[in-house]
Amino acid sequence: MRDAQKCVIPACENRSFVGCQVSFFPVPTTGHKVYRRWTNFMILSGDRNEKICSKHFIESDFIQKTRSKLKPDAVPSVKIPVGGVRTDRGNACCIRQCRPPKRKAIMHCFPGRKPLRRRWKIAVGMKDSDDPTGLRICSRHFKTTDFIKVF
Repeated sequence: MRDAQKCVIPACENRSFVGCQVSFFPVPTTGHKVYRRWTNFMILSGDRNEKICSKHFIESDFIQKTRSKLKPDAVPSVKIPVGGVRTDRGNACCIRQCRPPKRKAIMHCFPGRKPLRRRWKIAVGMKDSDDPTGLRICSRHFKTTDFIKVF
């Protein structure tokens, strides 16, 4: 088991451990373009193992990254033509005539839970006997309210 990482700021007592409420970040190494700016206000060795804790930054120093995640009970309901399912498996959206931009397309596999899987099949016009294994539906066929933001 690795030792707890200590913050590089001398007076700081924060250490990393499982469940810690403080985040730790690597400090710039000697070759990094901001290393010199950091050394203007603190002593750094340039060691790759040095870490600084989140308590030494202000909120605006951080970028909040979020992504959308499909809610567990979401069912496709947008722009689905009648009888509009392609049965070819692969990375493409199974909704006929859907050509999402490749870079922005987030594909969703049919759920494994039978009741929800059945609701998806009904929503896209599949028969109960049809096997949706390997079929994917892109995010364009879900309402914005079908997603939650996660950090």
